[in-house]
Amino acid sequence: MVLCYSLRGGIGIDQRTVKYVKWLLLITLAGLLLRVGYAVSIYEPSLLSVYLDDFTSYRNAAIDILQGDLAFTNSLYLKRPPGFSLLVAALGIQPILILTVNTLLGAVIIPLTYVLARHFAPPHPPPPS
Repeated sequence: MVLCYSLRGGIGIDQRTVKYVKWLLLITLAGLLLRVGYAVSIYEPSLLSVYLDDFTSYRNAAIDILQGDLAFTNSLYLKRPPGFSLLVAALGIQPILILTVNTLLGAVIIPLTYVLARHFAPPHPPPPS
C-alpha cells in the first residue's frame, strides 16, 4: 500500500490505493463465488466421477505417502509432482476438505497475482495534470 503524508491529516492511505484494494477485493470475492458455485455443482462424495483419472492418481499417491513412502519412489511421481498429493495426504483423503481447500487456494491466487504483477511491473509515470 502507498502511504502518503498530508499536512492536514498526517499519514494516510493514498485514495488510488484504496480504489485498487476495493476492486481487488471485489474481483477476489467474485472469483471465490464462482469457484464455490462450480465446486457445489460438481460435488459428489467420492469425487471419483468428477476427477476420474486425476483424483484417483492423487489419492493413490496420498495413500502411498500415508503408508510412509516419503522418498516418492512410485512411478506415479514421474507423471505428477508430489505437492498436491502431500496436501491430499495432509487432509486425510477427505473429499470435502480437499475440494474446500482447493477452492480457497484457487481464490487466493487472484490477489497474489495482482501483488506479484504490481511488484514486478515497471512503475507507471504519473498521469498528466
